[in-house]
Amino acid sequence: HRLVPWDVERFSRLAVQSVGGQCVEDRHHPGVFRLSVPREFLKCYNLRQESFARGIRVAFEREVAKKTDTEFFAPGHPLLEALIDHNLKKDRPVMVVLGDEKGRRGTLWVYRVRLQDGRGCPVLERLIAVFHDEENNTISEVDPRMVWELGSWPEDLPLPEDLPRYLEEVSQATREEVLARIGALREEAQRRRERECAIKEKFLRNSYDTLIRESQDKLFSYHARQDRGEDMGIAIRQEEENCKALLREQRERLEELKKERQIVLLEPELEAVVCVFPKTRTVPEEVPSPPEDVKRRVEEVGMRVAIEYEQKAGRKPEDVSQRFLGYDIVSSSSTETRYIEVKSFASTGPLELTPHEWQMAERLQDAYWVYVVENALDSPQLYTIQNPAQRLRAQPVVGVVKVVVEDWKGGPAQWQ
Repeated sequence: HRLVPWDVERFSRLAVQSVGGQCVEDRHHPGVFRLSVPREFLKCYNLRQESFARGIRVAFEREVAKKTDTEFFAPGHPLLEALIDHNLKKDRPVMVVLGDEKGRRGTLWVYRVRLQDGRGCPVLERLIAVFHDEENNTISEVDPRMVWELGSWPEDLPLPEDLPRYLEEVSQATREEVLARIGALREEAQRRRERECAIKEKFLRNSYDTLIRESQDKLFSYHARQDRGEDMGIAIRQEEENCKALLREQRERLEELKKERQIVLLEPELEAVVCVFPKTRTVPEEVPSPPEDVKRRVEEVGMRVAIEYEQKAGRKPEDVSQRFLGYDIVSSSSTETRYIEVKSFASTGPLELTPHEWQMAERLQDAYWVYVVENALDSPQLYTIQNPAQRLRAQPVVGVVKVVVEDWKGGPAQWQ
């Protein structure tokens, strides 16, 4: 999962707040933020830049930073590295309880997987996240960014009493799932390392063979001159040493290359466990939330309508809703691929997207679609919206992980 500016922005805003700092967006320059942290934090990480305490103007997008003459805040920036180190110092695994307004129940397990070669040098490092769905007792790999879809657990809601027992039961199963997936990761790393080493080996052999051949040609010439009576003893001894050194270096470099080819799997490290429980809505609604079983039926109808529409259009839809990718369906044809987020209503309502879904909409642009299904349980009507990040005006809801589009039908929605 490639790191993108949105990930850095989200982490930075939360991390700065957690250490007692501030990250406030500039009202006059979208995409520019004023960021400051306490001096005590700077001292802990030997950062002497006073401006970090007074406040610096930063941008998380490179182009925005260039246009506004602000600091580009990305991996490598000393303050960002300090914030990362601060969070990595926390005891592992980090354990947290979060609420899901979609009603999902289960646990998210995040493992750090590391591979190294025979020399002890890093080859590959990756986070693998798996989600155990308590309802149907299944385990599937998901995008770690699914945490952006979850909200804080209300303090007035009690936790399940059997939580420790449940975690213990699920722990071994999720670990086995991660270990099973590591095999494919190791094969990928091995293939990549084999290609790299094959290129290196060819270069080493050709380079040293050329140097050794040149050295041997010199020795042949020196011996011929010695046979004609010239004093070549010193030159011959020096070149013989040079030739032996080249042969030794070639042998050592090739032996070192064998170690580079060896891929060693380190013990997976459990980084975080997230307990996910259904959460009641925390924002006022004109209409009370329907029961969970009704919600589920509405969502199922929406997915079915969207998939049938794609099939009739000659595309091949795949349901990826359980992988938390920021969209529910990947639908492909010979000419295009659509990444579709499905939103369903028993009647109608405002369109709500999580920050993760909105991020994917911004990244995928015209390839990202939102399919809205109204009146799902009576007479379903489908509306399709292409590139919602460009064509819709969204308003973030303070304190809730979502963005809301109230008048989505007044925009580019097409009734199908």
